[in-house]
Amino acid sequence: MEKDKKITRKNTVRIVGHLKENLLEKIENSDGVEVIRGSMIISIGESESHKVQFYVVNKEGSNFADFESLLPENTTTIAGYLKSNPTATFATACSMATKVWAMARFDEYATRVGEREDSMILLKGFRAGFKVPSEKSPFVPCAEFTCDVYINDLREELDEDSKPTGRAILEGILPAYNDNAYKIDFVAPVEDNIAKYILSNYHVSDTVTINGDVISLSIQEQKEDASEEPQFFGRQSSEPQYITKFVRERRIRGGSATPISNGSEGSITTEEVKTGLATREIKMVANGSKRNSNNKTSSPAPQPVKKDLGNFDF
Repeated sequence: MEKDKKITRKNTVRIVGHLKENLLEKIENSDGVEVIRGSMIISIGESESHKVQFYVVNKEGSNFADFESLLPENTTTIAGYLKSNPTATFATACSMATKVWAMARFDEYATRVGEREDSMILLKGFRAGFKVPSEKSPFVPCAEFTCDVYINDLREELDEDSKPTGRAILEGILPAYNDNAYKIDFVAPVEDNIAKYILSNYHVSDTVTINGDVISLSIQEQKEDASEEPQFFGRQSSEPQYITKFVRERRIRGGSATPISNGSEGSITTEEVKTGLATREIKMVANGSKRNSNNKTSSPAPQPVKKDLGNFDF
């Protein structure tokens, strides 16, 4: 009997926008093979941009030549234009910047130190190119995802006062290569009754396909005067104070009308999830140990305590 072929699960992110920063470089790896590594930061608006990381090896069948054309010397970035033209507006810089597209996957870098678990969701790119607008494919900045996930948890979102916001949090498990798995949160918004539909029709252990927007916003808000802040005498600045807030989430816009129940054909099985999470745990502990080791190495050596000898007569 032939072994069942492993099902390929969807995990794709499509980004279109203006090139904000270009940090790609071509080097030789330890085997003497040319690689292009680094990242591109793609802007889809003045307050929203996405960092896509790349590592492309020069080998037969790869799209290495496409990435060579995207190296910094062949592109114009928003950051570079603004540096050369300090009085230019963001809109002007965008109009001069290179239009690009990229295809990526969600990737998770998770660490565990003791009971503390930290997770960072990255975008690992595998294709990219110049965006040439056409009638069939106009230039529309976006960051969109499509994923097949196992629902590990599903709950209402609560605010800081533990009150429901109307949104829902779907904790998904995404099977990855080498029997690994990623644990990623997705947000179901109130709009279009998406949260209501998901809470009513999806269940833990179901497999679903979801799609939506990757949100990466940097928002400046004016700081309100707080009575608990210390008061100072003398001249005070009349300039408004601002704080920067970051919104990083994966916002669901649609998905499977009917989920696949656990054990049914096409589902992500409980066994896959257990194996994937076990592999993830091993990687988390290893990453945590590595981070601790790096922190100890980079910490400055303790300095001897200097005593005040000013009152001693030698």
